[in-house]
Amino acid sequence: MKKGLLISIALIFSVAVSAQDVEEFINRQMQTYPKSRLLDIYKSCFQDYLGAEHLVSDRQRVKAYLDEELNCRT
Repeated sequence: MKKGLLISIALIFSVAVSAQDVEEFINRQMQTYPKSRLLDIYKSCFQDYLGAEHLVSDRQRVKAYLDEELNCRT
């Protein structure tokens, strides 16, 4: 199963990046988070590719909040 997940990760990235980039990403992930499991790397790939849109239910509200934060001078 782990081999299948690793292959899936490689296939996801193969469209946009080279195998060397995938290897660098995994090495960087393991250096930053040495206790990462294969599932953690898999999830990180999806989050890097898809972003956090699944956490946003009201895009206009998020935009208004970010606009307010960015325009706030403290």
